[in-house]
Amino acid sequence: MSRRIRVYSVVSDSFRYGFFVMAKTLLEHNGHHDIALRVVYHPELSPLSDDNRAWLQARLPNLEFHVADLENYRGLFKLRDEVFETPRRLWAAFFILEAFADDFEGDVLSLDSDMICLGPLEDDLFPASGFGAIEARLGSGEGLGYYNTGVMSIARDRRGRAEYDRIVNHTDASSYDPNTGRADQALLSLIYRPSNSHALPWRYNVTRRHVPRWGIEADLEARRAVFFHFVGAKPWHASLDKRDVHGGDAEALWDRTVERVLTPQEYKAYLEFWRDTSRDLAREHVRDRLTPRLRIPPRKNLPAKLFRAVKRRIRRLVLRMLGRPV
Repeated sequence: MSRRIRVYSVVSDSFRYGFFVMAKTLLEHNGHHDIALRVVYHPELSPLSDDNRAWLQARLPNLEFHVADLENYRGLFKLRDEVFETPRRLWAAFFILEAFADDFEGDVLSLDSDMICLGPLEDDLFPASGFGAIEARLGSGEGLGYYNTGVMSIARDRRGRAEYDRIVNHTDASSYDPNTGRADQALLSLIYRPSNSHALPWRYNVTRRHVPRWGIEADLEARRAVFFHFVGAKPWHASLDKRDVHGGDAEALWDRTVERVLTPQEYKAYLEFWRDTSRDLAREHVRDRLTPRLRIPPRKNLPAKLFRAVKRRIRRLVLRMLGRPV
């Protein structure tokens, strides 16, 4: 069955290659669908330069850009800062919620820009009504009772200005579980759970934590995986995450794919980007290791809300004393 699909993804300069690989492989496997791509960015929180927008526009058909308006998210600031304690580097993740405002008559997907598409989008990805996503899982496959929002399918009855306003002005955090994350995933987990929406097949969001270090292609084929998701450290720079330090077949799959979808000249530019980004991350890592660690004692009998407020103020004070951004 052919579908009209609009795909949302939040993209910045540092994620441009990730988005390009995701979009290119998505289109390769889904020529029977009419797919439009909508990139969401923000000049400060998720900057995407004129040059990089022009490069993506020239290489991907049916692509448009949407600038998120931070004013629309003021209703979330209290949750973001006082409950989720979202670090500034993750603030832009909330902009994927722009997909909920779309009144497009076809299907709407939101996809993280750190995935490779390995197969076709089939009917089981598109519930006739409601919200759908893939349940977060342990490496063993055990479900965790909340969603990983890397892949979301949003039916027409869960989109539009009223639904968007309802989500971005949500304030009830009484059921917040820190394990659900600190940005859009945490927020949406307060509203949607597998128990009240559509838990989509796992094969649409298989992460690098779910596959063995070696022999992953046979594993992904056995699962009929559609999206392979590079959670954690991204493959377009050296990994400094101890969970991903071995690399293995996951990074080899990325390396082969990015070399295949880029021209030789583009691939050379990508390798230079990989080198420069890896160098900057390594230097930042060394600086962090040399910075005295802030240790805050357990809260003991302090109320949780008061403890979080005290912890935030102490951290901000120490960061100011060190001359680092708050």
